[in-house]
Amino acid sequence: MGQNAPLFCFTWGKLLESLELEKRISEFALSMGLRLISVHMTSLRKKFQIRILADAEDHNITIAECAALSRTAGDFLDSYPHEFPDYKLEVSSPGLNTALKDWQVKKNIGHKVTVKYRADGKHQRIEGTLNHYENGTVVISTESQEQHFELKTIEGLYVQPEF
Repeated sequence: MGQNAPLFCFTWGKLLESLELEKRISEFALSMGLRLISVHMTSLRKKFQIRILADAEDHNITIAECAALSRTAGDFLDSYPHEFPDYKLEVSSPGLNTALKDWQVKKNIGHKVTVKYRADGKHQRIEGTLNHYENGTVVISTESQEQHFELKTIEGLYVQPEF
């Protein structure tokens, strides 16, 4: 999921790579009723920065849920003191600048969204209300029309803030 190349950490003849770390954190999230969106891990001079984005399928992730996932992930990282002697861990919701995953679409029906897509070789975008999602197709209503998009053809579907 993360877009960085795998990062390998060696200790006592064992190998822990970022893909294994991502798998374990995903398991922790699932055990809490959450879904992992991404794990981004960077290192500079043996200091690691690990950023976890997670959400829930049926509601927006709460601060308490982020804190619980942070504690669990931190305990796991602490069990590898030679790989992660010094790290900064962040756990948060995906935020408005992160495109929705397919499993997040249903819970955002009724919200205002921006759809980024390609048509005729050009980048396009529309803003409207997410009205329906079924069988991989989203229906977006604007003031003047209703448009249908196959989710697999959309470059990004973003929830817009409502004030």
